Amino acid sequence: MLELYKEELDGIHAYGGIFTLTMHPQASGRPSRVLVLKSFIEYVKSHKDIWVTSPAALVAYWRKTHPPEKRPLQ
Repeated sequence: MLELYKEELDGIHAYGGIFTLTMHPQASGRPSRVLVLKSFIEYVKSHKDIWVTSPAALVAYWRKTHPPEKRPLQ
């Protein structure tokens, strides 16, 4: 599982994308999964050019950098 998380992060990072880790409590609430998550977080933090944030902070950043008057009409 850890290797899959790392490969997914590395692939998305190579394209400059946003990585969102989705975890379901029925599968991720096990002690072994918590240890994998701890190792994955350490791996993510080892990348100095990756921003670890909350969804709310990401939305706030996007709104600040893309004000309504500068967004294309939809």
